[in-house]
Amino acid sequence: MNTTELNEYIENYLVKDKSHRAIMMTAPWGTGKTYYIKNDLRKYFEDKDLGYVYVSLYGIKDLKELNKQLFMEINAKNFAKNTTGKSVLKIVGKTIIKGVASFFGVNLDQSPEDWQKLYDSVNLENKLIIFDDIERSQIDLIEFMGYVNNLVEDDGIKVLMVTNHEELLQYEQKDKDNKDYTEDTKKYIKIKEKTVGDTINFNSNTYETIDNIYNSFENQKFYDIEKKVKHKVFNIISLIESLMRELNCFNYRSLIYGLQKTSDIFDKLSSNEYDLSFLENVLLGTVAFSLRYSYYEKPVWKKISITSNELGCLRYPLFKFMFDYITYQSFNERDVEIAEEMFIKSQKYAEQDINLSTLYSFYIRPENEVLCAIKNIHDALKKNEGISESEYIKLSNYLIVIKDIIGEEKLIDECKKLMLDNLREKANIGAMIEFVNDGMPLSDDDLKDEFDKFRGDAHKIVEGGYNYFSPYEYDTENIEEWSKSIRNTRNEKFVQYGFAKNINIASMLNMLEHCNSKDIYEIRDAFSNVYYKYSNAKSLFQGDIPNLSILQNEVDELINSGRILDKIQLQQLKWFSNDLNTILERIQ
Repeated sequence: MNTTELNEYIENYLVKDKSHRAIMMTAPWGTGKTYYIKNDLRKYFEDKDLGYVYVSLYGIKDLKELNKQLFMEINAKNFAKNTTGKSVLKIVGKTIIKGVASFFGVNLDQSPEDWQKLYDSVNLENKLIIFDDIERSQIDLIEFMGYVNNLVEDDGIKVLMVTNHEELLQYEQKDKDNKDYTEDTKKYIKIKEKTVGDTINFNSNTYETIDNIYNSFENQKFYDIEKKVKHKVFNIISLIESLMRELNCFNYRSLIYGLQKTSDIFDKLSSNEYDLSFLENVLLGTVAFSLRYSYYEKPVWKKISITSNELGCLRYPLFKFMFDYITYQSFNERDVEIAEEMFIKSQKYAEQDINLSTLYSFYIRPENEVLCAIKNIHDALKKNEGISESEYIKLSNYLIVIKDIIGEEKLIDECKKLMLDNLREKANIGAMIEFVNDGMPLSDDDLKDEFDKFRGDAHKIVEGGYNYFSPYEYDTENIEEWSKSIRNTRNEKFVQYGFAKNINIASMLNMLEHCNSKDIYEIRDAFSNVYYKYSNAKSLFQGDIPNLSILQNEVDELINSGRILDKIQLQQLKWFSNDLNTILERIQ
């Protein structure tokens, strides 16, 4: 059934059904059942002047509490019918109203028996009772079904039950190869056959639901993005639908969460001049992230990049500033500006380079044209000129996809090798390399493995190429020069590459033991320069926490070892331990 058919079916049940049985609507969690009830069905019923009462059973412990909730819902709706009530309801909300006895003219501290009397006095004729979240209730299922049976059979009340029906069915293992329903589930099925007439498998109109959710935010930048891509074959709603299909996740709660976080960030932007293609990619990457991870998971940002297709997806990676906002509630608009600059640079770079442009649109090009572009790219990589290292991750992704289609294994594998060699050359001279990731989805496991290996090798080269001490520099002669270099280093390097996580703890401790007081002061100054430049250090240096904790413990052991005889030196070590503790408190 589409939404219109479902609305009409439920109306017909309320108005004409004489079976004295309930109806049930079922679908997996997050697929839009509650959204449909609270938006589409509510509006339809209000337009038709039909009566309904909605009660979520989530967390309700017994039938007495259910009766109370039902009575409250009915009175809240009745209360909202008068003009004064509407204004109050709009301002303070139904939940708060429930806590104020004078609004209803009833004593909310009555006994359960009195609540039952109040409930019995309510007229539910020609009203549909909607019980949602049945599987999340703490009421005994058999007891609840008996309660519903009494409503529909004895009282003639119309009831719609909304649930994830599979969650109501419990199984037990009979033997190695067979399982069967539990005895309680068998009892439930029996009473369901008596109580429930039709069970409807809810299948929402995905496009329509996404469109309603998207536009419900009333965010101007959302509208601008929608208008920008309207001329395309795939508009923004189609792109979100395609993304949900690609990730095999049609959880509308997750979609709403991702759009909410994106809307929050868009509202924080001080300028209306941001590139709409950039904002579109921010939105889709955040939606991909919210579809892939629940609110309770704690994914870690692992790579040196302003984007992560591991946390988003290949087509729409998650931007680092969005990860920081979602995970740590931190926001720095300069991070957005830097990300936009790199995004636009990458886009223009690909558009201006005829070979990359051909490669990135290979699916509409002749084979010989694509092959010619790959050969030209190979020559550019061999000379190590003309192609930015930031493009390598995306380039490798497309080359792997193309190799699977047209072959040319030797040529494409040589391109991949040249990219890694070029990265090593840049890393050896300490060049800072940022990757901007996006690409084509990889459906084949072998292709995924090949791409993951290249991407992993590339990141290791870049991460390994940025060291704060080489194995030969953990000695006291280099400390002052090293501390000075830390003060003069662009702090963005530490943000991207981390600081403490790159230090060899054993070598550092060995060096500290032989430092004089001035040396330890210089080390302390270096650490302060790294961790106190940013107000949002908590979101930037999570990867440094393990090494900082280990270093502090080792410094404390050195302090207590009795090996440090110089009291000034010992005091500097104590101050260093306090510094490390303060830094940890700042970023944990």
